[in-house]
Amino acid sequence: MCALQRNPGRGSRLTTTLALARAATAVRAATACLTATAVASLLAAPAHAGGLEYPSAGTRALGRAGAFTARADDAMALRYNPAALADIDGAQVLLNVNLALYNACVQRSGTYTDNISSTGDMSRFGSADELPGEGGYAREPFPKVCNEGPPGPGPALIFATQITPEFAIAAGVLAPVTAGSLRWGKKSGIVRGVNGEDRPNPLRYMLLASDGFVIFPTIGAGVRVLPWLRVGAAFQAGFASLDLLSYSRASGSETPMTDGRTAIALKDKFVPAVITSVHAAVTPELDIGVAFRWSDDIEASADVDLLLGEFGTGEVGSTIPTQNRFENAEVVFPMPWEISLGIRYGAKRSGAPRRREANGRSRDPLSEEIWDIELDVVYELNSRVDALRLRPRDDAALTTTFVAPPSAPGVPPETTTNTVDASVDLSIPHEWRDQLGVRVGGDYNVIQDVLAVRTGVSFESNGVTDAFVQNDFIPAQRVGVHAGATVRAGSFDLSLGYAHLFQKTIVATEEEARLTPVEPTGDPDTVINAGKYTARWDIVSVGAAFRF
Repeated sequence: MCALQRNPGRGSRLTTTLALARAATAVRAATACLTATAVASLLAAPAHAGGLEYPSAGTRALGRAGAFTARADDAMALRYNPAALADIDGAQVLLNVNLALYNACVQRSGTYTDNISSTGDMSRFGSADELPGEGGYAREPFPKVCNEGPPGPGPALIFATQITPEFAIAAGVLAPVTAGSLRWGKKSGIVRGVNGEDRPNPLRYMLLASDGFVIFPTIGAGVRVLPWLRVGAAFQAGFASLDLLSYSRASGSETPMTDGRTAIALKDKFVPAVITSVHAAVTPELDIGVAFRWSDDIEASADVDLLLGEFGTGEVGSTIPTQNRFENAEVVFPMPWEISLGIRYGAKRSGAPRRREANGRSRDPLSEEIWDIELDVVYELNSRVDALRLRPRDDAALTTTFVAPPSAPGVPPETTTNTVDASVDLSIPHEWRDQLGVRVGGDYNVIQDVLAVRTGVSFESNGVTDAFVQNDFIPAQRVGVHAGATVRAGSFDLSLGYAHLFQKTIVATEEEARLTPVEPTGDPDTVINAGKYTARWDIVSVGAAFRF
């Protein structure tokens, strides 16, 4: 998070070269800080779980509320419990696609006047000191801004095959199940105010938009070392390509004419991760699975395009939009780890044929069981994400351009350019909390070997403090209700899943909201994240599996 500088007050006018020089100096910390914050917001997306992914990946797992660690009876075991791959019968191809509808809104606290040098604002929005209804917006409250981004897809394509009766392998491509692309208003940074006129987006200093993709090519194997014990592991090589957009403050206030439009192109070509698991078939009815996922920290390079003075008019007393570019900025971001424990009980169907047995247990519950129920407890080590570090190259610099008023009658206006060094080390606190997830779900086989229905509930504890909440992603407390079904026709399974997640509303007061300074140049008492954050999720999933 970034500390913003003290509001200089309504009487301050950015109409002199000296004033702009102070603004240019301030932009070094503010721009780089907010650039880093935007990167941090979306770098979290590749995380395997932990408040950043909803429960859960995979169609059948989604319908069971993510209670799938001990069940893991199809190729999705590669993600949840690689040890269970040892019980794959023959070979199978699995294709799942989740689609998340993320309905979220932020109502920022306060009015435009609270954080703006109104008499010095010479932007395309007019003069902020004019009254509402007369072309100004000084006393208007901030409008509510909602996510307008498209649904976020979360695909998975996996091939798994049995090599020997005790050993199986799997390979596939997985993607995180997250909100997907985000659009907090228009990419222009302009929203409709309470009276319908164009206004600067009150969330522009956080995240405005994100696009791109993250994939995890994954390989894994499971082996039965004892009749009742399986062990397994999977290796992931993550790749991310993300385009992010935010704005930065180039002065001690939120005066639009000195804003900087920050576009970030991020590529992370290799983020290794390892999943290890142990699976015990305690009895023919009882399964216990334990899995741990470790991920290396992200060390990425980012190209940053910064258009300073983007809302300026180019007239006397205003800024001229000036393009800046940082290439190959270094980004380091710690990644969460995850531990999961699943306990499952399955009621066997009397006299049912068994396709394959291991210590008297079956791995085709649709054929061999009447019903099952599972409890998963998932602990997300999100507290590893304490801070993001970003360093531009040593030659990085920021340039601003300002049209100063005439120094004397008859003298033409002077265009002034200011350049400041921007090669500073940054450490941006994020302060996430560890999260505890509880998932309970099960299947009921309505027609043996033909139709199964499933349901479940999920719970995740709060993973963010009110002081650092923002709109990039809100790992707040969530409760989910889930349902799904599978229809089998010979060797082909078709599955559907649905979940609705109720997310706790967060209200961050101006006293609670806190931004930590990077380069303290004043009293950081102006905050940008005070307000009300609401969200809910609707997730649908379709999956197909072919066994041969």
